[in-house]
Amino acid sequence: MKSIHMSISAGWLFFLYSLLAGVGALAQAPAWQTVTTADASSTGSFYVHKIAADAAGDVYVAGVFTQRVSFGGTVLTVGSSGTQEMFVAKWSPAAGRYLWAQQSSGSSRVFSCSLATQGSSIYVVGTFAGPTITFGGSTLTTAGGNDIFIAKLTDAGNSSTFAWARSAGSGTDDLGTSIAVSGPNVYVAGTIGGPTATFGSLSLASSGSDMYVVKLTDNGPSAAFVWGQRGGGSNWDDATAVAVQGTSVYVTGPFASQSITLGPFTLLNSHLDDDIFVAKLRDDGSSGSFVWAQRAGGNYTDWPSSLAVSGPSVYIGGYFVGPTVSYGSSTLTNAANGRQGFVAKLRDAGSTSTFEWAQQALGFGETYVLDVTAAGSRVYLAGFFASPTVSLGSTVFTTAGFRDIFVARLSDAGSTSSVDWAQHAGGSRGHDLANTLAISGSTLYVGGLLYASATFGNQVVTTPAGSSGNYSGFLTSILDNTPTANSPGQAQPGLLVSPNPAHGLAALTLPASPAARSAVLLDALGREVRRATLPARATTTRLDLHGLAPGLYLLRCGNATARLVVE
Repeated sequence: MKSIHMSISAGWLFFLYSLLAGVGALAQAPAWQTVTTADASSTGSFYVHKIAADAAGDVYVAGVFTQRVSFGGTVLTVGSSGTQEMFVAKWSPAAGRYLWAQQSSGSSRVFSCSLATQGSSIYVVGTFAGPTITFGGSTLTTAGGNDIFIAKLTDAGNSSTFAWARSAGSGTDDLGTSIAVSGPNVYVAGTIGGPTATFGSLSLASSGSDMYVVKLTDNGPSAAFVWGQRGGGSNWDDATAVAVQGTSVYVTGPFASQSITLGPFTLLNSHLDDDIFVAKLRDDGSSGSFVWAQRAGGNYTDWPSSLAVSGPSVYIGGYFVGPTVSYGSSTLTNAANGRQGFVAKLRDAGSTSTFEWAQQALGFGETYVLDVTAAGSRVYLAGFFASPTVSLGSTVFTTAGFRDIFVARLSDAGSTSSVDWAQHAGGSRGHDLANTLAISGSTLYVGGLLYASATFGNQVVTTPAGSSGNYSGFLTSILDNTPTANSPGQAQPGLLVSPNPAHGLAALTLPASPAARSAVLLDALGREVRRATLPARATTTRLDLHGLAPGLYLLRCGNATARLVVE
């Protein structure tokens, strides 16, 4: 695919600023918190691919590195027979340092990795070129070409150990791109090259390069593949992101085939470039099946890089090329004809789904949305722009270099959305990007990549590898207490919850409003776990707490919030 760049005249810039000035100002963007990279003794390059936060607020960072990288005094080194290895490190905001770090080893090259957490368990998926790769005491051997690895670490607080590792693949190239976890169930998505890929005792046939979703069950000291589903056509079809909520498994990716089959569903591609698919599978325990599938796209390349789920809302983020692109009845326009970042929402109605809205990061050049995550009606996106300017709602940023970072928050109002705030960072010497997000309470963590030095608000960050022309990963955060744009104009004081602590049921009380309102209960990771509706002019409603784990939760209704302890 060709990169398309456009220059902007001073007149166009003046027109753009004048146009956006009339839209209205956003809420004040929250500031960047402390930015961390690896220790100064690190050499070579290291890349942050994925981060995840746990209920205690600790953050797990996964990526790849060359030569040597040091986290909190733990030194990881690529061996003489390897070229690029995977790492996982744990960052403690309370301690202000990395507590531990682990790596793969062997005569391999790791291309990419992703991770997900569940309690003290950290699951990592990625792609390696053999012949062997080792995780602790487990050594995996490639079946040919690039293969898939899945590994589990157990976090003991200030240390960790690898519990098990599994490989999968065929005689050609296979990719492990995304992972999600719910209880003991681990879901992995990616691409298989065929003609047959093996996942333990499971075999998935491929018609070329097909997407797949497989389920493993973690039995503590071991893990077993339970079921797998594939989809595809005659060309390259990939799965780039997977998410899980209860027994519902969501997957998205690009497909280049003229048609793609996902279980009983067939999606058509009207051109020769990539279109987008979004699908839902139901996990029935020992088997999984497709429930619905949707297509989106225009006449050129459309690429989904990320996926997030909050209640019945499913969000995808990525980029599109071409003059227009459609997400159901929502159409975005590309003024520059370069790559333009987007976020789109579907509503899952059980056996069907519908696109409800789409938003874009508008630049007269290139913009990319690399990750999207959600907490209740708050939708966060991150990426980079290789454009002289980029606009997110009524905020306009100007690049400091070739590629700069942006992060933004949207408010999902159901059938529409709006930008609450946007923030950016970057340097003048090279590629800076934000490609991964994680939420813990009111803290949004951001991970990505820096070249040399970059400015985050009033902080100037110089990376350990900056002087040698290499890239360094970074981790930073934003404390987000900004009210949502779609909250009622008048603050809603006096959200009362009783009893508190509660068990089974709780009563919510608010001042009356002429419009219906939703009260959303969020867990410590910012995930929606319950929702209740207050009809117009109603002042009380009940919230069902059955099945929730004991702990501290946040209740939000418009601008009003309250803490709720569930026993």
